[in-house]
Amino acid sequence: MAKLRSVLLVVLCLAGLQATSGVASPLPLSLNLGILSFDVLHAAQGNQLGVNVINLENLTGASSVPPDFPITTGLTFQNLILTILTQTTSLILNPAPLGPGSLPQANNLQFASNIEIVSITLQTTLNLTTFNAAGIGTVTAASPDILFVLSPSLGNSLQPGIDLEVVTVATAGASAVPEPASMLLGVSGLFILFVLGRIRN
Repeated sequence: MAKLRSVLLVVLCLAGLQATSGVASPLPLSLNLGILSFDVLHAAQGNQLGVNVINLENLTGASSVPPDFPITTGLTFQNLILTILTQTTSLILNPAPLGPGSLPQANNLQFASNIEIVSITLQTTLNLTTFNAAGIGTVTAASPDILFVLSPSLGNSLQPGIDLEVVTVATAGASAVPEPASMLLGVSGLFILFVLGRIRN
């Protein structure tokens, strides 16, 4: 009886170890959502001023690029607000909600190359707070609200074609669906416990 119990306990321990193989990878503190950048649309030529443009890319869902942009669930940037601060004024824009892909290069996102932009502030709300991420599993955002500021990397104003930042979302937790083999071993472990109980009786 003791020998049988020892064998069953060894099998149970192996089953428990195998069942842990379905646990998700360690969850990062944040996940990349997209890119906010200040770019050159048309370069200056001679005495003719160039045109710079603000670009916002939502790199989730069909536009995801794992592992750098791993969110495979398509998210929508809702209630978008872009606040553009120049040397002389502040401009507030309210673009339409943005799903996976790029924000259209509307005229109000374009600026003559002689306009110095000090910063661009992005405010948005995600349509979902639970989503899937490649290599991680199901992830929950700490908050649906995103606040992000693009500041100059050098000097007092943004440099077109140089200044960009990755927009991120803070994470709150993750879970992984166990593999079928792990689930089977888990059930086997419960069955072994039941058998042990019957032997004792």
